Amino acid sequence: MESCYSANAWGRQFQSMGFEVKLIPAQHVKPFVKGNKNDHHDAVAICEASMRPGIHFVPVKTLEQQDLQSMHRIRQRLIRERTSLVNQIRGLLSEYGIVITRSYRSMKVQLPLIIEDIENQLTFLMRDMLNDLLEELHTSNQRVKTIEQKIETTAATHTEYKRMMDIPGVGLITASALIAQVGDAKHFKSARGFAAWLGLTPKHQASGNKIVNQGMSKWGNKYLRTMLIHGGRIVLTHCKQESTLQRFAKQVEQRRKTQSRSRHRPQNGQNHLGSHDKQATLQS
Repeated sequence: MESCYSANAWGRQFQSMGFEVKLIPAQHVKPFVKGNKNDHHDAVAICEASMRPGIHFVPVKTLEQQDLQSMHRIRQRLIRERTSLVNQIRGLLSEYGIVITRSYRSMKVQLPLIIEDIENQLTFLMRDMLNDLLEELHTSNQRVKTIEQKIETTAATHTEYKRMMDIPGVGLITASALIAQVGDAKHFKSARGFAAWLGLTPKHQASGNKIVNQGMSKWGNKYLRTMLIHGGRIVLTHCKQESTLQRFAKQVEQRRKTQSRSRHRPQNGQNHLGSHDKQATLQS
């Protein structure tokens, strides 16, 4: 089957009937659609794609994975709405000459003090509206905490949850997202295959003898990739004990800093890379 809208639900239904279900990513099916798009051409394209070598199939998500994924998407929407609310409050206050740091934590601490400050330029009407927005902000934050508690309760029943929580930089949200999106990691042949699926490998372009490795390809699951990158930053910040992980993290940090400096090194009064710097950057 093509991995598209409601494919997981149909996949579980067919599995209950004794069928072996394999989902094919939509981008692998589209090149085989001949002529106008219709059900017949789609079915032929799926059959042709399934017989091609090197096609990576997508496993059908279980109900547990589906629940976790749904909660993560709800949490994502709630955080996006909370951020939008914070930005609106900052924008409104800036028109009265009041500037707040762009942070939810700063907002929930400073906004009550601003409302009670009688020396600023806020009118009584604006203070009343800000009180409503503050209450809405508390409600939004409480909804985020509630959904996170549900995520933790659901993910804790999974056998791999505690093992992933032991990985430095991996917390509640990242571990549960890995369970929801990946499930059984044995579907990947190696850790490199998992990194490539996440889009954490260099973007490779080659034509004849010319081979160029650019930055991260950024393919795959953006939500999961973002959390893993933030987890890596936390390890760099808080990894204090001398260990293999710390040495590896410091090597990565030093390599990335060196590469960043070489990319911005001015040459002949201009901010560009010469041929030697480009070659050094590609090699690093």
